[in-house]
Amino acid sequence: MIKKILKINNLNEASKGGLSSYMIFNLVYIYFQDLKISNKILLEEIFGSVNLGLLFFRFFKFWGNFDYKNYGVRVNDEIQFFNKWTIDDYSIIKHRNKPFFRNWFLLFD
Repeated sequence: MIKKILKINNLNEASKGGLSSYMIFNLVYIYFQDLKISNKILLEEIFGSVNLGLLFFRFFKFWGNFDYKNYGVRVNDEIQFFNKWTIDDYSIIKHRNKPFFRNWFLLFD
């Protein structure tokens, strides 16, 4: 369903500024991990009493409201949200002064 919405809006090809399947997978994974961590919902309830349409709507709300100008996501054993401006990681620090850095969505896996 997500890929269909992206295709309608010409955002389904990474080479043309859209999202790759790998990125979509990560966005979905991070969203469900955040639900699990914040105790909003348990993963085993997803296909039971939870409205899948509501989960789909909340997925877009979650990423639509995400402050990507100031925060990034690191995916290791668990997800971590970090401030792009205060993190002490050279792979990020070396890009801070570049004009496009503010508009990057940073995802580390």
